[in-house]
Amino acid sequence: MVVVDKTGKKFTMYETLSRVLLGPGWDWLAAFNMFAFGFGSCVFFVISLGTLLLTATEDPSVNSFLRSDWGNRVMVIMIWLFIMLPLSIPKEINSVRYTSFLACVFITYLVAMMVVQAVMHGFENGKPIHDVAMFKTGNGPIIGFSMVIFSYLCQINTFELYGEMTKPSPALLTRDTAIAMIYTVVLYIICGVFAYYQFGEEMASYILLSYNLRDSAMIAVAYALVGFSMCTIFPLVLQPARDALYHMLGLYFPMFKSVKTVPFWLHAIICATMSFVSLVLGLFIDKTNVWFSLVGSFCTAFLGFIFPALFYMYSGNWSLKTVGWFNYISTYLLLIGGIISLVFGCAAVVYLEIFPDATE
Repeated sequence: MVVVDKTGKKFTMYETLSRVLLGPGWDWLAAFNMFAFGFGSCVFFVISLGTLLLTATEDPSVNSFLRSDWGNRVMVIMIWLFIMLPLSIPKEINSVRYTSFLACVFITYLVAMMVVQAVMHGFENGKPIHDVAMFKTGNGPIIGFSMVIFSYLCQINTFELYGEMTKPSPALLTRDTAIAMIYTVVLYIICGVFAYYQFGEEMASYILLSYNLRDSAMIAVAYALVGFSMCTIFPLVLQPARDALYHMLGLYFPMFKSVKTVPFWLHAIICATMSFVSLVLGLFIDKTNVWFSLVGSFCTAFLGFIFPALFYMYSGNWSLKTVGWFNYISTYLLLIGGIISLVFGCAAVVYLEIFPDATE
């Protein structure tokens, strides 16, 4: 946002900043990263919703059709039609502020439930029932690191948030981001630690699947609330993908220069189409597809590390003397960290795909 202010607040997207500051062609790379990450995340949320429903209906007491593949798909389609699709149409991110707040409340409930369950079932005589490995070696921690930066990649919505702030300024955005990230960090740590105490190495990669929703009403409510949260997060990752598409179309069609200049009827058709395609892919694509892991490693490195550092470096009047030691060193650390994340993250995913049973 410092760079946005330095450029006169005219360039408010990754794509436009890349083209203006780094040169033609860089905006295509930025658009690819933004679209791949946003659209891929939409598909991921559809898959996750289907997995959640599949786990919730696997009991023999549930109707046999609902337990079938097509029954699961019908439920996902109905949820998409009445919740996810309508939330995908509005132009502004501000339109989903209330549902986003509810999602935060619901996720907080999930973490509280996990703490209660871990205290009740994860300890015996004051000690964890499972062996706790504090440190690990091999390929696993590298994959874990890629998952961590994927989970924290919130930069994709920064430009929209900044543009819709009442009084936009880097200082205020820094304050709001710090509050949000501290809260998120606390939730992630509590979630990971207590789930690990309860399930140990048998913990599912998607933690909620480790619980049986028929064990208690508390877990059943968590299933329902997290399912709703997925629906509300869906439009937040669709919007950056939509804006990346608009930027590329705007190079040839003036009406796509800004989301505000796109006729609403055309905007609605494009968003509905993107949402529908993500639904179809989410219903039929293999959820273990290596594409998701590669996209996560590749895009997060560029969007969260490399591009922000390059923007700052090439925004003008950037040197050790003008920005100071702290900003100078931090920018280079950001760039180097992105390169390391890109190389080792993608290499770890490919290695695991070639040698799926490898642990070292």
